[in-house]
Amino acid sequence: MAEVKRTSRGSRTTAAILLGLLAAPATMRGLSQEQSPRPVSPVIAVLAELAQTHPGEAWRVDTERHRGKGPEPTALLLPRGGRPGRWLGGEPGNRVVASPVNDIVWDGNRVTATVGQGPTAKIEGHVQEDGSLLLDLSAMGGGAEVRGTPAENEVPKTLPDG
Repeated sequence: MAEVKRTSRGSRTTAAILLGLLAAPATMRGLSQEQSPRPVSPVIAVLAELAQTHPGEAWRVDTERHRGKGPEPTALLLPRGGRPGRWLGGEPGNRVVASPVNDIVWDGNRVTATVGQGPTAKIEGHVQEDGSLLLDLSAMGGGAEVRGTPAENEVPKTLPDG
C-alpha cells in the first residue's frame, strides 16, 4: 500500500493518481477516442474575461473556421462608444489570434462593423431580448446568420478545492 503524505491541500497520493490518470492516453483509461475528453478551447477563458471587462459587449460565436472541422468557439467583442473591437479565435498550440473589428456603429440594439485588415467584410447584427446576438455573416461568405451567446454565459469549469 502506498504511503499517503498529508498536505494542506489533500494527499499527494490522490493528486498523483489524478495526474497520472489524466496524463494517460485515453485507450489506457479504457476510453475510445470519441469518449476521450477534448481540451477546452483557450477562447473560452477569453470569453470569461471579456464578460468581466466588457459586460454586454462580447459574445461567443461558434463558426467553422477550418473547413471540415466543425464549428469552433470564437469571441466577438463589439464595444459601444466608438472603441475598436476584436474577433478572437483559437489556433493550434492553444494560441488565441485576433482580427480587428472597426467602424462599429450601434443604433439601439442594432450594430454594424467592419472585420479584418486588408480585405475586410461588413457584419450586421441585432441583440435579441435574451442577450444573444443574431449576426449576418453573408458578406464574409460564412452563411446567412449565426447566433452568438453572451460572454456572460461562459463560466470556466474548475475542479473543486480540497
